[in-house]
Amino acid sequence: MNKQERIKELLELMNIPEFEKLINIKVEELKIILARKIKMYYKLKSEFKRAKQEVLFENGVVGSRTYFFELNRVEASDSKIGYTWILKKIEPEPGMYNTEEIIPTDVIKFLGSHTTNPTKIEFNDFFSEQSGKAYDIKSIKYNDSRVFGTIRAVREGKKVEDSPLEEKRDTITLDFPNKEIENEEKYTELFRYMEKYPEIKEHIFTYFYVIQKPLVDNAEEMAPPPTTRFDKVVP
Repeated sequence: MNKQERIKELLELMNIPEFEKLINIKVEELKIILARKIKMYYKLKSEFKRAKQEVLFENGVVGSRTYFFELNRVEASDSKIGYTWILKKIEPEPGMYNTEEIIPTDVIKFLGSHTTNPTKIEFNDFFSEQSGKAYDIKSIKYNDSRVFGTIRAVREGKKVEDSPLEEKRDTITLDFPNKEIENEEKYTELFRYMEKYPEIKEHIFTYFYVIQKPLVDNAEEMAPPPTTRFDKVVP
């Protein structure tokens, strides 16, 4: 079952009230477990959207509009590789323009070929054979099925090098606190094993409630009260 079929099945089953309730509980639980990654994801998207401008000025001349885009990988039985990349979202609305004029299919295919890395921003000047234009692109392949970033056309009918793919390429690796990411991965793995193996969950709960929690609670009760502070001593 592919991703689209799974989503369709999930939406269908959510018509059952009990199923919908359990799914909502699980979603809220995952939002807590994966809070750090969720925050990182939305922050990255927000930064790209903020970089989106109505117009750009180059040497005093009004340049082309910058667009924010999101790409999704979807199953495609007619494709040799079994999937294809599609444009899921573009901002601002293209209006009178066709979306392929803004982000041609050969650009989409090129971006989908990037290596997945949620901490690496790719900078590319890409010449599209399809549109005959060169594009300035900043993007991040967040996972194997999601790419987002910004794009703008920078010139027409000009290919700087013989390569039909890219004129230049650079990257920036984002600096995320490794300790927080490692701790989050440990929590995620712990919860996964607790859900998969009930005996592990029972052992952890027993150890916490029978040994650790009573020790901590007792230590808190035995601790001396905080020293009272007097700003002024009254005789």
